[in-house]
Amino acid sequence: MPHASHSHKVKGRIHVKKDGHLVYDAEHADGYLHLAKGLMFRDVKPLLLDFPWSGNWGVWMLFMRGNIDLVFVGKDMRVDSVYKSIEPITFSKSSWRVYYPNSPVKYALEVPPGTRIKKGDFLEFQVPVHSH
Repeated sequence: MPHASHSHKVKGRIHVKKDGHLVYDAEHADGYLHLAKGLMFRDVKPLLLDFPWSGNWGVWMLFMRGNIDLVFVGKDMRVDSVYKSIEPITFSKSSWRVYYPNSPVKYALEVPPGTRIKKGDFLEFQVPVHSH
């Protein structure tokens, strides 16, 4: 008897697309604790911060293991601002900084350095579906 194929959403993952093409397979952070922790104490891998409402959310680099690119995205899915190769906080006061968007945003995307996403780009977030 043939095996039926079933699809299911992959919990905790988001596909980030630009111009219909997959750019990142990111972890999805939407709970308060997960949003507060971000990538602290972890290897740098794509992470989508999904804030509870649009606002001037700040991101800092405390306890980060490496540089990241930070992409702020509005609820209209347009890229508001991009910070390139942000360094972790160190004992140097020049690294003690919080990064903010230019205007209220609903999302922030933390990714390894080298993103090709630019201010003004339109992004799409899609929950991946796997078939068995």
